[in-house]
Amino acid sequence: MYQYFQPVQIFSQLHQEYDFIWQFEMDARYTGHLYHLLEQATAFARQQPRRHLWERNSYFYIPAVHGTWDEFNKMVDQDMADLPTIWGPVPAEGLNFSKEAPLAPSMPTAEIDTSSWGIGEEADVITWLPQFNPTNTGWPMRGVIYGFTQGPDTPRRSSPVAMSRLSARLLRMMHADLAEKGLGLGSEMSPTSWALYYGLKSVQIPQTVYHAQRWDPEELNRRANSGEPGAISAGGDSIWTWDMHHDILKNMTYMFDSEYSGRLYRAWLGNGDVDEWKRDNRLVCLPPMLLLPVKNTMV
Repeated sequence: MYQYFQPVQIFSQLHQEYDFIWQFEMDARYTGHLYHLLEQATAFARQQPRRHLWERNSYFYIPAVHGTWDEFNKMVDQDMADLPTIWGPVPAEGLNFSKEAPLAPSMPTAEIDTSSWGIGEEADVITWLPQFNPTNTGWPMRGVIYGFTQGPDTPRRSSPVAMSRLSARLLRMMHADLAEKGLGLGSEMSPTSWALYYGLKSVQIPQTVYHAQRWDPEELNRRANSGEPGAISAGGDSIWTWDMHHDILKNMTYMFDSEYSGRLYRAWLGNGDVDEWKRDNRLVCLPPMLLLPVKNTMV
């Protein structure tokens, strides 16, 4: 089974003193202070409202197109005003529906304002890239489904790169459903999908991601956020459909098969192809950024 999070489940079972666990890959690097990054990510996730959260999570947030974060939130709210939205659990068949699953409040109406639901609530899942519906995309891991009677129609969400913060509550649910029912999904679908099933809070951090080339923001948005509101990056032309958008993905500072992140990091250290880099760049001085992957370095 393609399941990086089983060791995290075991660790959580053995060390129940931890309420949250960060999972990182060994080839990730951060050019700033990692403590600050994780604290800021946690604080950001805590302040995100639940309304249209799944829909916001599916986007690459591009400030040059979407404006400020508040403007982006308002855009998504307006786009989703007359569309069905995820509000509470979306269970798959065969789950042990845990008593730990939180109850969603009533849907907002003219008389009931629940727009603040989730603000101040810790996130059960924090990811660094968008969370999208892979069912109708060409993402290669979309069919890694074990034990679910709905097969390819099983509801699910994915967030590429198996690096995230997970709550002990979520890990207990994943562990119980795997151990007792034999239910499982590919690694990058597991945390976000279990959050979807049980109505837990899942947040994408809009971390700063740099690109090796200059892009027209509107064109980048057209390709990175294809699809209609409520189904961003969920179709055949999704940014996650393999071999269709490598000119974008392989040149990002954070993507599991990027060729740019390692070159940038080695140039920052002053080794590797730094001389070649300096011919085109006056200084190799980086702001804090999360880089993945960085291979073949001891630092």
